[in-house]
Amino acid sequence: MSDYGDVEGTEAQRNPLFQSIKSQISDKSMGGADLSDVEWAALGGVVLWAALAGELGVLRDLVDAHDSHKPSGRLADYADYDKRTALHLAAAGGQEGVVKFLLEEARVRANPVDRWGYSPLDDAERFAKRTGRWGAFRLLAQEYHGRPGPGNEETAMIKAAFHGDHETVERLAESRHVQGKDVNPPDYDDRTALHLAASMGNYRVVQSMLGQGVGASPDCKDRWNRRPVDDAQDGLNRAKRLKDNEKIDNFQKCIALLQKSGTPPYGTGATPRCMLCGNVKPTYHDVSYKDDGDEMVSGHVLQKPGEETTMTGKDKLDFNGTPAAGSLFCQTL
Repeated sequence: MSDYGDVEGTEAQRNPLFQSIKSQISDKSMGGADLSDVEWAALGGVVLWAALAGELGVLRDLVDAHDSHKPSGRLADYADYDKRTALHLAAAGGQEGVVKFLLEEARVRANPVDRWGYSPLDDAERFAKRTGRWGAFRLLAQEYHGRPGPGNEETAMIKAAFHGDHETVERLAESRHVQGKDVNPPDYDDRTALHLAASMGNYRVVQSMLGQGVGASPDCKDRWNRRPVDDAQDGLNRAKRLKDNEKIDNFQKCIALLQKSGTPPYGTGATPRCMLCGNVKPTYHDVSYKDDGDEMVSGHVLQKPGEETTMTGKDKLDFNGTPAAGSLFCQTL
């Protein structure tokens, strides 16, 4: 056992691939020669694996032997193509001993950020929530001033908006405003906290986002060219079909506030999407409605913002009682 509480070298020392890499590269580097990029990447991969697996003996040997043989950086700081470092991997695996070694002996930075904007503390938190083992998280947070990465902050903001946590949204948005960052950051689909809040009828979140302390733009568009007001109107249509008066009131407040903030009317430039599943691509559903002869017909229901309800090739009579405003039966099967 080492001073850091991990079993050293067990699996790795028996690994023939590791032994081959170590024997071929160690002789060269110990002789003072620089390692090639390929050799450096090979060693870096072993370092990341050792950090994740808790192979502290392997990690110490490699870091101690090779950190003076690459002018562009140290092996302890090696990052892969996703900018993930040994500290990220150790935190993701809950390896307290490796975390402590990297920070105390190898003296790596406590808060490197990967390509998604996550820090080792974010990885340690995910591991702890999954396993109930909080040791690595507490070590990073309490002893080494670990901080959440910007990617985690943005994700937390969007999740809080979806769940109606206006206090968290306001706190994060105001903090980003002070730092000069985007107060309404998008995700991979260009969906923002304001989109999610509007889609759920979370009026107080919308109010916080558009307030004086934050000042998010009400006209932001996602990858489908949809704005928060379009999501709010879709939500209002759903609430009316379900006769949910509380939701109807909240969605109406969201729409009024967004329009007061200067967003164009609902449906302007938005891409039509299915009012049943939300898909923007043609998707068929078994939807029944009555034509003039009371014949039950299946069709696809497509949301077409800003237009009245119509049924292609059929007269509109009934769709589960009353068709929702703004829907279009684009095709019958």
